[in-house]
Amino acid sequence: MMSHQVLVASDSAFRRAWCIDELTSNGMDVTTATDGVDCIAKMRSARPDVVLLELSLLWGGSQGVLAIRAEEQALQSIPVVILAVDGFAAEWYQSAQYSIQGFLLRRPSSELLVSTLLAALRRTGWDTPEASSTVHEQSRSTLI
Repeated sequence: MMSHQVLVASDSAFRRAWCIDELTSNGMDVTTATDGVDCIAKMRSARPDVVLLELSLLWGGSQGVLAIRAEEQALQSIPVVILAVDGFAAEWYQSAQYSIQGFLLRRPSSELLVSTLLAALRRTGWDTPEASSTVHEQSRSTLI
């Protein structure tokens, strides 16, 4: 299986570490961003295969990341999966105006995290295996 490059954009060190653990244990390469400005810079430089974008991201925020992605043709082909960990209903609704390939709510299992990212990649033309055959183990921790 080809390794996919995932950019995890979260202002929570715990969520970034959890995602790194879950995704690398399932054969994915992970880069992280701590805010919206960092996320856009890494989308431009690292060209990830998929972005896991926390809805409550700071400094430019998830809405800023999505707006810039919509404006820059080079970034439009990068699929984005939204991770909503708090009650950001208004931002959740606003993000629907952008091309989003998936949504995850607060405490996704390892299987759901990986399967959602792989499904996002498949929807954009990547040839990926079904998640049930790729997820190596259940989540050892949950997001808080």
